[in-house]
Amino acid sequence: MSSAPTQSAPIRIAIAAGLLIALISMFAAAPKAHAAKGMEVTLQDDAVFLNNQYVSIGGISRDQGLALLPKLEVSRLRINVPWIAANVPAERTLTTAPRKPTYDFTAWDTAVNAARAKGYKINLSIIGPAPAWAAGDKKVSGAGTVKPNARAFGVLVGEVVKHFKGRVDTYSMWNEPNHRGSLQSKSGSASGNAAIYRSLYEAGYKATKKADSKAKVWFGELAPYPTKKGVAITPLQFLRDMFCLDSRNRPTKKKCSTLRADAMAYHPYDFESPPNKRFNYKTRKGLTSRDAKNVVTMANLPDLTRMLDVLAKNKRLVKVRGSGGLDVNLTEFGYFASNDGTKVKVFPASTRAKYLVQAFTIAQKNSRVKSMLQFLLPSYPNGLFRFNTSIVNMDGSPTPSYTALAKWAAGAVKKKQIKDGPNR
Repeated sequence: MSSAPTQSAPIRIAIAAGLLIALISMFAAAPKAHAAKGMEVTLQDDAVFLNNQYVSIGGISRDQGLALLPKLEVSRLRINVPWIAANVPAERTLTTAPRKPTYDFTAWDTAVNAARAKGYKINLSIIGPAPAWAAGDKKVSGAGTVKPNARAFGVLVGEVVKHFKGRVDTYSMWNEPNHRGSLQSKSGSASGNAAIYRSLYEAGYKATKKADSKAKVWFGELAPYPTKKGVAITPLQFLRDMFCLDSRNRPTKKKCSTLRADAMAYHPYDFESPPNKRFNYKTRKGLTSRDAKNVVTMANLPDLTRMLDVLAKNKRLVKVRGSGGLDVNLTEFGYFASNDGTKVKVFPASTRAKYLVQAFTIAQKNSRVKSMLQFLLPSYPNGLFRFNTSIVNMDGSPTPSYTALAKWAAGAVKKKQIKDGPNR
């Protein structure tokens, strides 16, 4: 989700787009479910593990980043595959689709192979922006692709999965499709995103299973809330829209085919509150109490799993194997370490550390949560990006957040509450 100063402009746009998408939230009491055993601790930092881009400015390398993971008991890395970045440069701005699009996965090969050599599993999130030829408005956009071509997305997914078969075991379809910074039904609007995402997901799911029947497909990657009115569709409302449910979660008469998934992926951020505090809609521009009821953050994860149970019961969204609602992977989380001139809230270092451990504890205690991800590893100079949720300094030295999370992870492994990460 970070951009790459050393790469071409379209790649920088593609990777930076994930950061722009990430503005999100919180609302309810901590889960009361029985504690899950063997939750995975996961992490994402594409600037480090995909692009190795901080070395040129005196920051940590990919190898140094990998060396920081064992103390956190990380067992899996999430890596984005932006559509436009994988497409070869000569085709990215074409307005007519190539007869057979050409993709280059060299950068991802290097990242995946380096991580696997240390024992880490990989989740690839295949995301936008799309090349111009696959966008509904035939434009390259870092602010949300307008109506991307679902069939072409399925072809891309098939190419990715075939290429990484045997090396990657899970794939996510798109990123924060309920946010207009990722997906748009028309310029500047996320109002029709549920229908667009249904088409994208169906195409991606079918292509994945065809290319690798053993690969797992994660649905969603949803943003938890709009920072202001119109920026995103609240996640529970998005799921109702996508699966034909009314405001009371009852099936409507509208035809809604069954979708399958191996798990749900979700981003339970709330940058302005502790992880056990409900989302405060009054601090966001134009949001109402009705909006708040459809928000899910770390504080009210059971609201999400209850919705997943409803979807399963009504055969709207069902597990590939087994019965009941989908399990959940929390695939982005963190607190801002700096604001870089923006208006995001930055808690003191000791508070961030405390909240981060609380969040991981809440996740681990929820039996439906199978993994929890810290988004970003090292800090970076102001002006490079605008999404600094780092837990170590640029030279790799620990911040209180890293130290506290490492201490928590060591204790959780001893109690068999989380998986023991590779220690290579």
